Amino acid sequence: MQSPSPVYADANATVPPSARALRAFGIAATRTFGNPSSVQHAPGRLAAAMLEHSRRIVAACLEVPPTHLIFTSCGTESNNLAIRAVMDAAAQHGKDEIVVSAVEHASVLVPAGRYRRIVAPVRTDGSVCPRRFEGCLGERTAMVCVMHGQNEVGTLDDVRTLARIARDVVGEGVVIHVDATQAIGKYDNVSLASLGADVLAGSAHKFHGVRGAGILCARPGVVLPEFTTMGGGGQEGGVRSSTENVPAIAAAAAALREELDLAQLSRRQHYVQALRDRVWEIVDEAAGDAAVLHSDVARGMYNTLNFTLPVVGCTGIQVAEELCRRHSVAVGTGSACHKGKPSHVLTAMGCDGDMAARALRVSFSRANSRTDADRVGNAIVEVWRRHGAAAGDAS
Repeated sequence: MQSPSPVYADANATVPPSARALRAFGIAATRTFGNPSSVQHAPGRLAAAMLEHSRRIVAACLEVPPTHLIFTSCGTESNNLAIRAVMDAAAQHGKDEIVVSAVEHASVLVPAGRYRRIVAPVRTDGSVCPRRFEGCLGERTAMVCVMHGQNEVGTLDDVRTLARIARDVVGEGVVIHVDATQAIGKYDNVSLASLGADVLAGSAHKFHGVRGAGILCARPGVVLPEFTTMGGGGQEGGVRSSTENVPAIAAAAAALREELDLAQLSRRQHYVQALRDRVWEIVDEAAGDAAVLHSDVARGMYNTLNFTLPVVGCTGIQVAEELCRRHSVAVGTGSACHKGKPSHVLTAMGCDGDMAARALRVSFSRANSRTDADRVGNAIVEVWRRHGAAAGDAS
């Protein structure tokens, strides 16, 4: 009997590159293979032209001038680069506090830990409580980090309101950093202006580009070259010295422009949301109150579903492994960077350790089909029933 084709439902970890992205990558890799800093000869000038053409496209998609855009290798590097540069510069003026939400990605929490880090608590839906956030701010606050598009549960926080609160309390000098890695490419209003942000980070492999191209948008004067960690040849305005990955950047530009095609965006959003909702419909119908939903499906990201369905004797990691082994279904259990550690996001939202350890994350992209959603939902229910029946708990 032929094995079923695999179903990939872990889009928040990464998504497959689109055909347009791969085509752009191939063209850049073969026709503009030169070093974009080698402008003394034609191959270098062609690469430089491709780089700046791509920069203009990405900048237009994010509604910023091209001079606001810095290319890195990934979202993690963008977050690290921004935090260290801003905080090291602020230290020169006696400001040493950074306020981060409790549900930030590790690439924000870890570098923030180098400084006087204050963690703003979140509500049970994963959003920052404005009142308690305000209490975290003070005269020594230099930077605020608030995620837009939480990678584990899909929360879309009201970043603009939090930014306004920070500026009202601290002043206009406070830097608002937004890790928008999960939101860029899914929504058409992710920009510095729309979020009230000073710095915005993202990564191409989350929106059907290829790995190796990260995005850092920054208002002028916020991320200063003298406080960044990549010294060298002065590429990317001196902020990120290193030969730019022109093929990956070209692919990022092609992918982002395709994802934000307004003629298709709304249709794709509704399509992917229907896939997510179908999985929850199957699980909820079978399990009822046994299934605990962690995602705000009404107001969160349209592609993300995080829930706990207690499977006797199994953690979420073990259930995900069984889904892959028995059903050729790939789902997540939280951030791909956790590597099996308990989710700090779910515990910050009030889940106990056992519930957090048993959670599953299902996340779709436009590359998925309606059949995929049925297979994912039915496979999860089948695993739950098999283990429940073995323990005498099946209904």
